[in-house]
Amino acid sequence: MSRIKLKTSPYIANPNRLADLIAAIQVLGTYRFASRSLEKWEKRLGRTPVSAPNWETVFKQHPEFFTTQRENISVVWRRSRERNYDTYTRKLLPREEVIRLAEDEKKTGKKRLSRPPLAPSEVTKLVEIAISLHEREIKHAQERRWWITAVVAVASLIIAVAGT
Repeated sequence: MSRIKLKTSPYIANPNRLADLIAAIQVLGTYRFASRSLEKWEKRLGRTPVSAPNWETVFKQHPEFFTTQRENISVVWRRSRERNYDTYTRKLLPREEVIRLAEDEKKTGKKRLSRPPLAPSEVTKLVEIAISLHEREIKHAQERRWWITAVVAVASLIIAVAGT
């Protein structure tokens, strides 16, 4: 007899997952660099996650929020934006200036251009989405439990009938 193993959602596998998601969304969404290596994000987050052994696990289990390109990790929403943000002046730049700074980056190897940070309202929206997904997974898990009672009742009935 084969066992059916239901995959537990990362939202409910650990009750602290939502706290880690909110922290990561806030930091990755608002920091001046949109995309960074895992090690740099770990340092910027300032703590280890409470719902997983490491931040890489959190990022990989939530592709709805985070994307990985080579060794760099970023917020999906931010990754979709144009790379026209000057991380030194923290301002959006006109196209001509972006082209000039991109050339400078190639020559010097110093990263200065990035994708603009998310606005506070956008960070709030992502946090609301995380909370909503978390709540939906809890409800879904509760709805799945009804069949356990039904199976136990049917099994008890079969045993009782077979035993008589």
